[in-house]
Amino acid sequence: MKKLLYFIFFLSLSNNIFAQFLISNRKFLNISNENTIAKVIIIDNENNKNEFIIEENWIYGWSEDIIGDFKFIFIKTENNIEGIFIIHNEYERKNIPYDILTKEEYERKMIAEYEENLKIFSYEITINFINNKFEIEYDISKFTILCFLNYENDYLIYKNKYFNEFNFIE
Repeated sequence: MKKLLYFIFFLSLSNNIFAQFLISNRKFLNISNENTIAKVIIIDNENNKNEFIIEENWIYGWSEDIIGDFKFIFIKTENNIEGIFIIHNEYERKNIPYDILTKEEYERKMIAEYEENLKIFSYEITINFINNKFEIEYDISKFTILCFLNYENDYLIYKNKYFNEFNFIE
């Protein structure tokens, strides 16, 4: 523990001296909905089930510290639109909870994020429910996300498959 504190102190000191940026590498999930109430069920790598109700016109967020390393998300809205999201990490988990970037690398990524309208820095996944459709935003280099929606073909096949795989009963 003492070594970890020294390491964190050294990182913060080097940040000030060498202009390095520390970007959190903890996963974060945002879910927003428009004009409906939604039920959200999140299952983590240890098969812990978390259930939430999202009020209409609200945005909710959860960090990996709160709901674990989540991998399965099931959303059902009040008007019976459903979505299943299976999340696979594509990045290697590090011992420290930050990515360390130089000033030049940070600026280059900021410009690319703005110009290409992509999420590059964050380990954030955003699921929006707008106009009775799901929209998802995330950095494709950090995650692979499978998305199955009940207004698409073969939804029931995938719903049964993943509900069985995650031992989930609606």
